[in-house]
Order: sequence, then structure tokens, then C-alpha cells
Amino acid sequence: MGKRDYILTAILFVILLFGLWLAQKYLNAYMIRRLNTAFIYVIAAVAYNLINGIAGQFSLGPNGFMALGGYTVALLMLTVYQKIQVYFLTPLIWPFSVITFPAYLFILSLVLGGLVAAGGAFLIGFPTLRLRGDYLAIASFGFSEIIFVLANNFIPLTNGALGIDLGNYGVNAIIPCGSTSGGNLSQNYPVLAQAVSGTATAIRGMLNCKPNQPYVLQFFANPACHPSGYGAGQFYLGQITVVTGANCTNSFVAHLPTPVPPGYSTITATATDSANNTSEFSACIPVGPVPTLEIEALANPQVRISWTNTAAGFVLKETTSLSPPIHWQTVSNTPVLSNGQFVVTLPLNPSNPALRQGNRFFLLSFE
Repeated sequence: MGKRDYILTAILFVILLFGLWLAQKYLNAYMIRRLNTAFIYVIAAVAYNLINGIAGQFSLGPNGFMALGGYTVALLMLTVYQKIQVYFLTPLIWPFSVITFPAYLFILSLVLGGLVAAGGAFLIGFPTLRLRGDYLAIASFGFSEIIFVLANNFIPLTNGALGIDLGNYGVNAIIPCGSTSGGNLSQNYPVLAQAVSGTATAIRGMLNCKPNQPYVLQFFANPACHPSGYGAGQFYLGQITVVTGANCTNSFVAHLPTPVPPGYSTITATATDSANNTSEFSACIPVGPVPTLEIEALANPQVRISWTNTAAGFVLKETTSLSPPIHWQTVSNTPVLSNGQFVVTLPLNPSNPALRQGNRFFLLSFE
């Protein structure tokens, strides 16, 4: 590098520091998080350019090395109190539980994080750089996957994948009509009441947030509920938009085209406002099966329609044609509970002229 290059580098460094100061002073927490994410991608791009573009080696390992350095810096810079707050389910292992750097040693923590990442790169690179082409890519990608598995399962060191936690550790209570302060503005999570799944999924619940505002609700399936009773979000099912009323609340029924996978038994949800402030995970609720309709012809002449009473909230509807557009009508007869089933008995020649002739089709609508 010539003198001119050093001067340009110094100028860019000063501009970068000034930009960081402006961001810290004038941008909100959401925008700062987006900037953090952008700079992480910049670091990743530089790392891949060094090994793939300049060195000419087809490696997919920089992600894993970045993770090693990132975890090192975080563990060194968190205070003891913050570590107690963050690692509230499984305590952080010694010596990281007691080692903490003051803010003025941040640059030193960056250097140590870089050395840890370089050490990991050396241990992996020494044997794998004897490989070439796709073989090097496979070996380095395998290392990144090992780091990914460790990050999710070595909970005493990494805290695993605990999801979203706003404010003080643990689940926050719902704030009536929402909040204007705190992390993610202390965004309220939805309250789920019932979920059923068959070829699709339907979820009933209620949202209490700021009045007359739209919120995106995202729903997730899990094999089991988190020990806290809230979360997590392992399998994404879909989302809907709910607009709160003047009284800050709105009930909803979400009809999602994705069924709950086999082996998944609970449902959770999050709420996100128009400024992308996302809530903690809601309390998990069990998912039940969609009742099956049973139709039996009687001698009267009547038809007997029944379904199990294991899931409430279903309305029986009928139509005479399945040609679009389909017009479903609610059956006015009140279901009668008999031997663990809801039963509706209908005449084959109903009083409604539209239903007297041709076929009659029935379905259960979750409303």
C-alpha cells in the first residue's frame, strides 16, 4: 500500500466512526439492529472474498469462524448481571460466568475474538486446505454445520435458541392497549384460545395492542412447549393481519393452508407492528384434530349428521352445488349433544326450496 492508500483508509475509518456515533445518537433500536445485520453481512462478504476471490480456495467455512469470534466478544463484554439475566434457565459455565471486560476494553475483546476465530480457522484449515475444489467446500461447510449444532445445543455456553425475550428475563405480562417504551416497545403477544389441524390449520385467539393499528400475527408449530409455557417457534405455519379496534382489542380466527406436521403438538404465535417491533412468543396451546362428519340416512325420511364434541367452535353448513362460487348456508338446527357427539337431524325435503332437489353437501366451518 502506498501513502495515498493509507490516507484514504484513515479517512474512511474516521467517516465510519462518525457514522456509528450518528447512528447511536439519532437512530432507534430497530434501525441500529438493521445496521448491525448489514455490517455482519459486510464482514462475511470480505471474508469470502479473501479466501475465495484472492486466495482462490473454494471454502464455505467463514460463517463458522465468524460465529466463534462473535460468541467470544459477547461473552467477554456482557456484565455478570447481564449474564445472570440472559442465562436464566441454564447458568453460564465457568470461567465465562465471572469474566467480564469493561466498555473501554471493547477493542481488546475484538482482538481476542479475532484470535479465537483465527485459531479455529487454523485447526480446520491445516488438514482441509490439502483438499481442493468441491472437497474443500464440503469439508469447510461441515465445520460450519458443527458450529451451528453446537450453538443450538451447547446451552451452558451459547444459551441455545431461546427465542425472543423483551425487557427483564422471562415472559412479560400483557400491557393493556400496548406500550410506547422498552425493547420492541414491549410489543404484546397474542392470546391463543384454540387450534385445530387437518389438511389445513385454524387458530382462534385475541390481540390487545394499541388501538386502530394493523399487526401481523405469525403462527408456529412445535413438538413440545417450552418449559416456560411460552414458545418456541420451530415450524412456521403462516400469518394473518389483524387490525385492533378503538378498544385496543380484536378477536381473530386464522385459517392457514399449512397443516401441522406429524409429531408437532403445540401452537404459538407472535405479533409484529407496522414498525417491525415483534413480541415475545405467546403461551403455547395444544393442537387438536378436525372432527370428521358422519352422515347417516334415516327411514323417516331424514338424515343424521354427527361429529365428535372434542373440539368446539365449529358451525355446520350446507350447499347444493360445489361449482364456484360456492354459497354455504348455516344449518339452523341446533346440534344436540349425545354420547360424546354433536348430532343434527335434518329432513330430506327441507322447507327451503333451494334445498329440496339435487345434492346436498355439508361441512364444518371453524368460526
